Amino acid sequence: MSDFSQGAVGVVDALGFKGIWNRYPLDAVRRTLEEIRKYALEEVSKMMKRLYAHGVARPFEIAAFSFSDTVIFTAVTSKAERSSDALAGAAGLVAAGISYLMRRAVCSEVPLIFRGAIATGECFVDHDRGMFLGPAVDEASELEKKAEGAFVWLSPETCTLDLNDWNRRTWENLLSQYDVPLKGCSPIRTKVVNPFVHVSHVADEFAKIRDGYLSFLSSKSRPEATDREDVVRKRVNTEKLLVFFEEQARKQAVRMQLEHEWKMEMRRREREGS
Repeated sequence: MSDFSQGAVGVVDALGFKGIWNRYPLDAVRRTLEEIRKYALEEVSKMMKRLYAHGVARPFEIAAFSFSDTVIFTAVTSKAERSSDALAGAAGLVAAGISYLMRRAVCSEVPLIFRGAIATGECFVDHDRGMFLGPAVDEASELEKKAEGAFVWLSPETCTLDLNDWNRRTWENLLSQYDVPLKGCSPIRTKVVNPFVHVSHVADEFAKIRDGYLSFLSSKSRPEATDREDVVRKRVNTEKLLVFFEEQARKQAVRMQLEHEWKMEMRRREREGS
């Protein structure tokens, strides 16, 4: 039997990070990186406990590590557990953790936006030493810089997993089908992580996250941003993604309203018939 465990690995890095200490105090950068990592880990840990209570999730060890502007999020199960269901559960937890990371980061003391990738398969994670090895780590690390914009996307193999347990009403937009633009090749049809999941499109938090992205992407807010073709391309691609997420949130709100009205009507009919 392999010494590796099965699980999911998400590797993300902050866009426009180079020379950030010239724009913000070093302590502020350090605090932001540590705070967003801890927040994401705490939120996904609470979510995993709720899923256990409803019999949806199996035991996973989750962890989040950071190195400079790179954050690595992992969810691994036992060496004996090798099913596709286990990989799907691990991918869902990592995606949720990164979603929390993204939404907190863009509204932080030092605003950050991330791109990256999530891969599944064999991996070795040593929490105490902050060590992570294996094919899943290699794949996520290789893919994380390929997207032309602030996309966090699933590797081709991970995208084929059955993620129905994460396709419930409140989580249905966590991972959404999207054509992700890649450097030097055609876009890939895969799933992307949504930082707006669980946030109503009319909520103040939604506007705060969206405006944080738009402000970051604005050349006026970042002196190092230029009109270079690659920078403009990433900005345009990310703005299109934000529009897509907002439209998804609107559609979800309509569905939820219709479901609520249908349930109220059924209850009214039951009362009238009793």
